[in-house]
Amino acid sequence: MSIIRKFCISILICFFFILLETQLLSNLFFLPVMPDFVLIILLFISINNGSLSGEVTGFTSGLLTDLLSLSPLGFNALVNTLIGFAIGCFKNILVLDGFLIPAFLGLAATVCKAFILLLINFLFPIQLPMPSILSSIFALEIVLNTVLTPVMFRFLRLFSPFISSKKEES
Repeated sequence: MSIIRKFCISILICFFFILLETQLLSNLFFLPVMPDFVLIILLFISINNGSLSGEVTGFTSGLLTDLLSLSPLGFNALVNTLIGFAIGCFKNILVLDGFLIPAFLGLAATVCKAFILLLINFLFPIQLPMPSILSSIFALEIVLNTVLTPVMFRFLRLFSPFISSKKEES
């Protein structure tokens, strides 16, 4: 399958979860925080396809998130591009079969995303509702992303032939 076709399928999966986050989950008043499904999908794509694919997918998914949410245009695109590149550097290094490595990736990516958001907010003061790193809401987001990353990785393995350049060994 061609690289462009895999990229398009990856973006379609991201788009579905962006719609889920921005249009459905964000309107549920009983959820204090939402898991970042797009971040988890970006982790899976980046770790399986490398940093270039992570950058492109991160930029495109971030731009789609910016267009469908109230964030400034380019805000999520920058954050996702940086994370996609950084995680993509670990291609062929990490084994994602168990629970602990994907869970740690979800935790690390959530913390890195928070620090990137703080850095962007420091350099370009914009008024966005961002919880404090020491808040219970951020702790709940870390827990949700950490627990859901291995589950989402298992789910995304179903689509692995369509979105991953890594060959499955039998």
